[in-house]
Amino acid sequence: MSHAHPDVQDRANHASYTGADAVRHYPRLSHLHPAEKVLFDAYDGDLRGRTVLDIGVGGGRTTGHLAPLAREYVGLDYSPALAAATAARFPNLRIEEGDVRDLRRFDDASFDAVIFSFNGLDYIGHDDRAIALREMRRVLREGGLLLLSSHNRDHLRFHLLPWQGRPRPGRSVLRSSYAAWRARANRRRLRAHEVIRPTWAVINDDAHDYSMLTYYVGADESRNQLRAAGFADIATFDLAGDAVERDDRAVWLYYTGRAA
Repeated sequence: MSHAHPDVQDRANHASYTGADAVRHYPRLSHLHPAEKVLFDAYDGDLRGRTVLDIGVGGGRTTGHLAPLAREYVGLDYSPALAAATAARFPNLRIEEGDVRDLRRFDDASFDAVIFSFNGLDYIGHDDRAIALREMRRVLREGGLLLLSSHNRDHLRFHLLPWQGRPRPGRSVLRSSYAAWRARANRRRLRAHEVIRPTWAVINDDAHDYSMLTYYVGADESRNQLRAAGFADIATFDLAGDAVERDDRAVWLYYTGRAA
């Protein structure tokens, strides 16, 4: 099976993140995930008083936690609607529309830390992922911190997740009939673009009512991608923020690396 067509993947995911549902939902969020709390504390020295680029800010969930630490904070999101919502929420901060695959607005070695939270990197294609990692490395100073999370291809129940069988978005009595219809229509439209590889996959999972194509990657492959992009001292963490020495079966994992 060939790669998921990048245009289809981009259009589907970008449309989901620019839609009315996303613009209503994401600006309401302000909590950190457990691993983020642990890792932001553990890497406080890389964040406090430093220059921080926060990519994929969505509605500003991480902004209120990172901006007070940073000497200079820049938030970026490729959804114009979400970037605007976050800018309105934090009017005194620099929040811009922008794509991780093209960070040319920033000079080389501009930042001490780059954060890409909540698996945001998983919504671009396999080949574009390498471009994005190289761009993040370029804008980091030598020794600078990269912290990101990514869906895990080695998830314990990967073979049992909803996309492997019949879509079941209509089961919940809490869903409106329209939402159930929309989810089924999305599933029919996008499931043909799924790709399953031994070390990574592109999946039409149940995110945003099956409206997206999500990248899942095994921990070994993810670490290899980071090394190829110019990162060293790579560490992997589970959902609790505990270090993972070998492959883990959590649904997503956190990675840190240093610009080499």
